[in-house]
Amino acid sequence: MGDYGSENLACGSKEASPSLTIHAPEAHVSPLISPDVESYTHTTFLDEQNGILNQSSHYPRDQADKARAYLRALWSDGPRSSTKPVEFIIPYLSWSALRDDPEFTLQKLKISYDSLKSVFTVFPMESMRHGHILGWVNQLATFAQQNFDTSISRRFKTIQNIGVRDFKGKWDGSFRKPDFVIAWRKDNGGIDIHTIVEVGVSQSQNQFREVMEMYFEGLPQISRVILIDIIEAPQYVQPKNFDIDELKNLNSTEFQVASNQGPVWYKGIQWVGHNTISWEVWERDPKMGYPVQIFKTTIIPNDSGFQLPFFEIPTWIADNIEAVTVKSADIDHLWSNDLRDAVIEEAKWRMGGYVSERSKQADETANIARQEEEAEKKKQKANEERAKRARHRRGDQDN
Repeated sequence: MGDYGSENLACGSKEASPSLTIHAPEAHVSPLISPDVESYTHTTFLDEQNGILNQSSHYPRDQADKARAYLRALWSDGPRSSTKPVEFIIPYLSWSALRDDPEFTLQKLKISYDSLKSVFTVFPMESMRHGHILGWVNQLATFAQQNFDTSISRRFKTIQNIGVRDFKGKWDGSFRKPDFVIAWRKDNGGIDIHTIVEVGVSQSQNQFREVMEMYFEGLPQISRVILIDIIEAPQYVQPKNFDIDELKNLNSTEFQVASNQGPVWYKGIQWVGHNTISWEVWERDPKMGYPVQIFKTTIIPNDSGFQLPFFEIPTWIADNIEAVTVKSADIDHLWSNDLRDAVIEEAKWRMGGYVSERSKQADETANIARQEEEAEKKKQKANEERAKRARHRRGDQDN
């Protein structure tokens, strides 16, 4: 484990999933420990459709058909239609069939499968904030590689959204797409994933911890997991009955950005709340193998001299190499550039989604009105024809 200084190393939180053993690090406690963050609401498909509580006793044995219907609807409605992770209970054989079904291009979605719980999860489309933070992380790794010796640099590899399915033990059969991995090329070919970075926007802290448990217990080669949580307050609530014509030709000069962290207002509507970012680092204990939280903090703007632990070079690559950290200048760049861009683009993205959804609703309403009008015309025509036939019959009788 790297030494990040007593003023920067934060003691681990005691909150975790029940089956995960968490050990507090032997380190000084930092005053920058973030408080417990607000959990995002996590819903299932049945929750959204039927209002059923998230309890296993309510679930049918296999929801593969519901998952297929949801995926079809997702692409029919557009990826904007989903804003939170959606779960389905699917046995492994059904998951395998779904995964290999050419109808569904699952590689284009962020998904996971927990073989231990038989839970298939579809995550919402990456938000602009998620994408910008992930781009910043990738940039940090690229800058770090530029300072490596050639012998180290040629082994260094970063990958985004790689599908990982070689889980071991009780997690055998699971599948996950980490947001960002740092891997090292092996002498005999192939790579070893060493560090995993997950950027959370729609996931709760409990989900984060469950994912971490899967990584450390199911992937023996994993040494470190970094959880970056983006917390928005207040969370976005879609406006009601807002004139979409106001959003079709955006005027950037009318955006009101309170700070680089948000909120962002446009036409009197708050489209993005205030954003804070937490940085949490877990490592595998080299002797015992269990995960240990070595760092957790809420990143503070303009905190000179502050550093964040990033990744280390494995000893089988090179000995006595200083661990890579995120410097205060990198953090300043995040606040002054990447995050500001992210919240503005997030506002635009949400406006576009709102316009698209309202336009679709208007089209559906107009289509229903047309169908009702056509049905009424057919009914009127049928009535006229019946009346005409009745007149003819009366005329024949008179004759």
